[in-house]
This record gives sequence, C-alpha cells and structure tokens, in this order.
Amino acid sequence: MFGAKRRALREVTGRLTRELMETYASMGLPLGQAMEMAKGQVREAVRRSKANGTLDSPPDMGDLILQAEATDEATRKRLAVKRAEGVRDADVRWWLNMHDVERHLLLIQDETSKLGVVSYWQDQGLSMEEAVRRAERMVQYGDPTDTSHFSGEDRPLPVELKDRVNRLMAGFESDPEEAKRRMDAFSSANAFIRAEMRADRFPSSA
Repeated sequence: MFGAKRRALREVTGRLTRELMETYASMGLPLGQAMEMAKGQVREAVRRSKANGTLDSPPDMGDLILQAEATDEATRKRLAVKRAEGVRDADVRWWLNMHDVERHLLLIQDETSKLGVVSYWQDQGLSMEEAVRRAERMVQYGDPTDTSHFSGEDRPLPVELKDRVNRLMAGFESDPEEAKRRMDAFSSANAFIRAEMRADRFPSSA
C-alpha cells in the first residue's frame, strides 16, 4: 500500500513539475530557472499537504463528500454555504477529486501572483500599503462566511469556483482594456465576479 502511494505521489509531482516548468519557460524564463521554480513550488505544495494531514486524501474525495451530503448534517451545512455562492456538484468534484498536492500548488501559484503584483507596484513607486491594496483587489478564495478581512461583495469566494473564475477571466484576455474598464467599476475582482453571476454571465460548471 505504502509503495503504491509513493509511486502515485512521484507520478503527480513529476507531472506537475513538468507542466509548471513548461508554463514558466513559455513566459520567457531560462529553462534552468523555470525548472528550479517549478521544483520549489511543487516541494512546497507537498510540504503543505503533509502538514495539513491531507496528502493521502482519496482520489474520489469530491464524490464521497457529495454522497455524505445526503446523510451527514455537518457536511450538508458546509456545502450549503458554498452552494449559496454558486458552487455546483461538478465544482465540488473538480476541486476535491484533484490530488491534494495539486490543490495546494494552485493556491501557491495564486500567492505568487499576488506577491508579483505587490512587487510590480512597488517598482512603480507605490508604497507597500498601496501595493498590497492593489493585490487585494485580485480574486480572493476562502470561507465566504469569514468577513474578518474582506466583507460584503469582496468576501472570499469558495475555491471550488476557481476553474470557472479562470474561464471567466480568460474570456477577457482578447480585450484587456475593456476588462480593466469593467473591473475598475467594482471594489474588487470578487465583487465583479459576483455581479457576473447575477447577470448570468458566469461560465457553467464543466
């Protein structure tokens, strides 16, 4: 059993490292640097997964959670919060049937993107405080009921919506100026996304 789990972990970390390395190389990074960045982020994803005690989550965790929803009150309440935010069965399966290391890696990449935004705006002469505020306008995932830092329309989105959010944002890549104009009308990316949901312009579940 342990041998099979180690093989599965090697396979997923190898795949993720290759995919991430190719992504960074396509962005213009030298191959060696792209590989080192990819390896470092995947290692950190494994570390977080182990620390969280979820490294050995079953590969059909999403299906199991949806099954439990019918009989377990705690599960039903947790999913009810997410469903109120637009999460569907397919979103639960997309996120929770993913290997836990990949889930952590996606969150690490979000963190890296936000740090990059902070660094960019500091280079443009903004203070750290203002640069952080710019980064906080980006998509924030987490518990929608946690309003300790973001509230109202800016409150966190369930991470299960991440794939659909990515597809929504990808639709604006052909006209970045129009995207900026529309986004600037809202207090944050989360507020914009919620408005797109209400207008029935949010991508359907895969």
